[in-house]
Amino acid sequence: MRTKRPVLGVCPSLPGYGFSDKPAAPGRGIERVSDAWCELMARLGYRRFGAQGSDWGTSIATSIGQRQPDRVAGIHLMPPLAPPDPATLDDLTGAERAALATLREADEWGSGYSAQQSTRPQTVGYGLVDSPAALCAWIVEKFWSWTESGGDLHRVITRDELL
Repeated sequence: MRTKRPVLGVCPSLPGYGFSDKPAAPGRGIERVSDAWCELMARLGYRRFGAQGSDWGTSIATSIGQRQPDRVAGIHLMPPLAPPDPATLDDLTGAERAALATLREADEWGSGYSAQQSTRPQTVGYGLVDSPAALCAWIVEKFWSWTESGGDLHRVITRDELL
């Protein structure tokens, strides 16, 4: 009788982040990282697997699904990067219209930090490591905007939890 191998989660980190060393040379783009993760899964013995990603991981998980469709059972993206077909915009439900409005608002009012980090990351970086007040303001603002607090952050998270 053949025993089924348990399903385990594999959580690789991006080169230069988390538990991964900084790359020794440039060239670790989305496709190269997705190929490396597929190779990792093969070496771990997984013939088929799923991929989940958020932030940069959405692009990497998408690339994994595109480059290895025979091996990928599915991908999960947060946020999903699948806009509606323009031909169907008149047929959207109220919930779909509300979701698009939320995405537009997030792009307009919540993506400035992304532009800053992609163009001048050291400016923010030096302030965050040099000033406890700047670091505190940065962290609190992110929790405030990314938490469903109704404008009262301490309703959902205590100061001790933030610290």
